[in-house]
Amino acid sequence: MRKTPLALMVFVFPAFGAEDPRIPFGEYSVQENAIIQERVNELAGSKKQCFDKYLDDYQIRVYQYCETSDLKNVAVGGCEHIAGMAWHTAVIEAALEDCANAT
Repeated sequence: MRKTPLALMVFVFPAFGAEDPRIPFGEYSVQENAIIQERVNELAGSKKQCFDKYLDDYQIRVYQYCETSDLKNVAVGGCEHIAGMAWHTAVIEAALEDCANAT
């Protein structure tokens, strides 16, 4: 019988009843959205890598949460759809803030 490493099991199979990782939508003006987009366009080097990793990790967390919750039963397209549509302005802003000091 082949054994799966515990670390892999924890990553692939998150705890049931996990807290919803989704960041709530915010209200942004056209001007605020433009400023955030400018900040994204200016990213380079380690800050850009941090930003991309944040978004990828966020999408994975949303997918994993969906798979262990009732969300998978209520969304057309299932968890792939929910995770695929997880990025929005508030998530992008959170990634920018989280990666502001990346070196």
